[in-house]
Amino acid sequence: MKKLILISIMFIGLSTSAQIIYQPTFFGGSYLMDGQYVGETQFKSMLLKNPMAYNMWNEGTANLTTGYIVLYSSSAVLGWGIGTSLGNSIVDDYGYSSDDSSGTPFIVVGGIGLIGAYYLMTKAQEKRERALFHYNDKKDAVGLKPIMNNNGGGFVITF
Repeated sequence: MKKLILISIMFIGLSTSAQIIYQPTFFGGSYLMDGQYVGETQFKSMLLKNPMAYNMWNEGTANLTTGYIVLYSSSAVLGWGIGTSLGNSIVDDYGYSSDDSSGTPFIVVGGIGLIGAYYLMTKAQEKRERALFHYNDKKDAVGLKPIMNNNGGGFVITF
């Protein structure tokens, strides 16, 4: 019985993969593996051990990049629409003639783009979090699981 307890303690602490934590920052993010900061290349090499998590991380990163592109272009269109509307109202206040061009279509398109970019970036971040959750899932870890069967209780070694 003492040997079984000793072996179970040994296998419970043993794991085949390190725990990864991603902390988003203003410019990129920082990666923690078992409490120590690591670079992006080491982080990617650890993710390569789990192809599904690696693919999910890359999909999330691609969607995040697309979200940023939509965000910046929509912001420019929205700013152009607001500037056009303000410019026309200032010209009209001083009695100058304006060409009656309204910035409303630009404002609408820019606003829809901002909403779409927010949605896309939120989904991308969720996909990246799911990738890390999938990588950190301890189904693939070495350990002992307690079981009950017809002969009584015991432990099963899982890999």
